[in-house]
Amino acid sequence: MITYYGEAVVTATLSKLDTISFNYRQWQWVSSIGEVPYFDSTYDLNYRHKFNNKLSGNLEARLLGSDYTSGLAYTAAGHTPTTASTKKRNDVMYTFAAGLQYAITAHISTQLAYSFDFGRNAQDGVSDAGRVFNRQILSIGATFGF
Repeated sequence: MITYYGEAVVTATLSKLDTISFNYRQWQWVSSIGEVPYFDSTYDLNYRHKFNNKLSGNLEARLLGSDYTSGLAYTAAGHTPTTASTKKRNDVMYTFAAGLQYAITAHISTQLAYSFDFGRNAQDGVSDAGRVFNRQILSIGATFGF
């Protein structure tokens, strides 16, 4: 069986203060129970603005996908089917995030970030409310680097 792996990063420096980047990655992985392969995909768009030498901010939009229907092809290729590998599942998570970073010194900085995640089941004909969620995360951090 041939599996696909792809990864790309494109970054554009719009000015000395602004950058935008797009990250893409897709690979086939084995689920945590070790029986079902699935395609894991990440699409990430990030905008970063530097307000001054100490303060910067970023906005991010991300799409994460976990397509377990590739396990059906694995089963069809002659491998022993299992209950888990015959299930149809295609999970998607969307994330929108914003953050601020402040450099106190060259070695100490603080961060404040907020993200809103919402997960959905993208598989046609399957209604499983257990995989539908909304989540908000507020984080505060500090970095000490020497």
